[in-house]
Parts: sequence; structure tokens; C-alpha cells
Amino acid sequence: MNLTRVKARPLNTEEDYGKMVEVYQEIKPGTMPVATTHVIEIDGKISGGFCLHSPTVYWWMVPERNSIRHSMSAFGCMETLMAQEGVKRYILAIEDSSPYLKMVDARVEKIIGEENNDNWKLFLKEV
Repeated sequence: MNLTRVKARPLNTEEDYGKMVEVYQEIKPGTMPVATTHVIEIDGKISGGFCLHSPTVYWWMVPERNSIRHSMSAFGCMETLMAQEGVKRYILAIEDSSPYLKMVDARVEKIIGEENNDNWKLFLKEV
């Protein structure tokens, strides 16, 4: 007999991840959870999740010293390092004043729910 009905456990397989996404989309249809590392189960059914670490990238470059080609090469270096560390997805925070905001907004999934942020836009990037 299990006296503790609430349990937290890590997401270890793609199958676990898929089940977690299905449950998440019951409350937020059409959106993906950001960097969930653990699920909360009640009586063996997923009822929530949380993240113990969030790979978040804060990117800056001096515009007068870099071309778009330089920036893309540097970005590729960063993603290669992240892939070597096993990071599959990360949050990319971009200031509203960034000259790259338009380009990223057109190519990377924007995180829904950050509309009240006055200085940053958040994106979820797959490596």
C-alpha cells in the first residue's frame, strides 16, 4: 500500500516526455512545456511537472564589430558546445532593442506567456 499519493520522478525516456507533453497540452493547447525535467504524479497519473535546471542563453555582441555572418558562426559554436553537453533545447532571451530580434522571431518558436515582459522576448530553440 502506498501511503504517499504524490510522487515526483525524473523524465528519463522519450515516451515519458511524450506523455508529459500530452498532459501539459490539456491546460495549454498548442504549446510546449519549457525544459521540464521531472513530472509530478498522483496515484500514478501525471498531474504536473517542474524544471530543476533551465538552460537559458543570454546572448550579446557588439553590432559595430560583427556582421550577421560573424554572429551566425558564433551562434553555431555555441550550439555545438551545448549539444556536446547534452542540451536538446534551450531558452533564448533577446532584448527588444536587439538588431537580431526580427530574424529570431521569424525562425524560432516564441514562448507564449511572456507578453508582460517589457525588455525581453523569450524563444524556445531546439539544438
